[in-house]
Amino acid sequence: MNEPFARIAAALDRVSSIAEHVPDDVVRLSARELKRTFAQHGSVEPAVTRLRRSVSRLAQDGGGGAAQQETVVSQLDSVIAEQLLPELRRVGFDV
Repeated sequence: MNEPFARIAAALDRVSSIAEHVPDDVVRLSARELKRTFAQHGSVEPAVTRLRRSVSRLAQDGGGGAAQQETVVSQLDSVIAEQLLPELRRVGFDV
């Protein structure tokens, strides 16, 4: 895998890892779907949109309750915004 795509894969691994600790099935499934879509060379834009919406919804609901859960949701949102999206945009994805 060439370097830009390896960086995307690494960001997706980070997103997926954090998402597994989020107390919301939709967020976890959306993260898995995005990772699978990227691996299969599918259209990642709709999968990114679904993940961002599910994380945003959960953040608005207070992260699922406990302060630790709010921290995980905030961390996931940050990794998406600061690592994943810039890498996807760098190679031309419209996200």
